[in-house]
Formats: sequence, structure tokens, C-alpha cells
Amino acid sequence: MLEAAAGVLVARPPVSALDKPVPSASERSRLRVEQRETIIEQVSRYNPHAVVCVGVPCGHTRPQWIVPFGGIITLDGASQVVEAHYQP
Repeated sequence: MLEAAAGVLVARPPVSALDKPVPSASERSRLRVEQRETIIEQVSRYNPHAVVCVGVPCGHTRPQWIVPFGGIITLDGASQVVEAHYQP
């Protein structure tokens, strides 16, 4: 599937849990870097030309972008822009 994708958009992953103490800011940063590197590595393995955008604040995160189901998202790797196109 990744070979056919022009781009991959990954929401900012959670780095804390309700049943555990909140990690320090440096630990949260380290976990996000580790996750980002792993995602880019795996996508690049199957599609080295895909645009990969990791860390978009959607899903179960705060702050949170609301992305409507079935909408179109444009990833512009050259200008590093993510655009959500909402349907009326």
C-alpha cells in the first residue's frame, strides 16, 4: 500500500497515558523524535519518494485539528504545508 501512496500523514502520537505519570517535557520530546524517525524509516523502506508529515495535531491530542471524514488533504512537501479541503 505504501508504494502507491504519494504521501503519508501521521497524527501526533500520544506520549502519555491516563494511568501513568506524565513524562517530563524532555522525555515526551525524545519519544516523539523516536516515533517520527521510526515512521519515516518504515515509509521510506517501501516508498522513498513519498511525502511524510508526522506530528499533525489531529486525533486524540491537545490542541486538536478537526479533520472531517472523507475530506481531501493536500501535503506539499516542498513548501511544508498541510491543507484540509472541506466539502460543503
